[in-house]
Amino acid sequence: MEAASNGAADSNGASHNLVAPAPRDAQAITKLLASMGVEQYEPRVVNMLLEFTHRYVVQVLKEANIYSEHAGKTELDVADVKLAIQSRVDTSFTQPPPREFLVDLARNKNVGPLPKIDFRPGVRLPPEQHCMTNTNYQMPPSDSGFAPSGSGDKVAHQPSRMPAQPLQTGPLGQPRVQFGFGGQ
Repeated sequence: MEAASNGAADSNGASHNLVAPAPRDAQAITKLLASMGVEQYEPRVVNMLLEFTHRYVVQVLKEANIYSEHAGKTELDVADVKLAIQSRVDTSFTQPPPREFLVDLARNKNVGPLPKIDFRPGVRLPPEQHCMTNTNYQMPPSDSGFAPSGSGDKVAHQPSRMPAQPLQTGPLGQPRVQFGFGGQ
């Protein structure tokens, strides 16, 4: 039978599109978008909002379950869910700074003139201290770490013997890890 397909024909030969109704949650998201004045959107937006909502609810309920277990209760109650929502709001959603603060910050920053533009060919990069192209590590000089072999085109590695050193600890008592390079 063709009734299971999208384009079913009736006894007169006219075809009808059979579209399954959207799930209740998808209908709620669609109504929410319409109530906010959103008239045009891609169909994927509903799916994305459904996924976000599902993930948020699952995380809140897991957190509420943890609070309930910590309190020694066997079932979730409204107080646990409210606490989980409040802790998530406190950590996930932040308010932007007030507009007046941002205007003051922009006014103070814009007091000074912009730096002069250097008219030279090529890519203009900021000063070296602001670039991520600086070397961000230091290698100790090595007398015996890598030595050229007899042929000159290969490099032979000679393992170094590290002298035994006492274990050093950090400010919280955790051991510090040290790596020896070459002649250290």
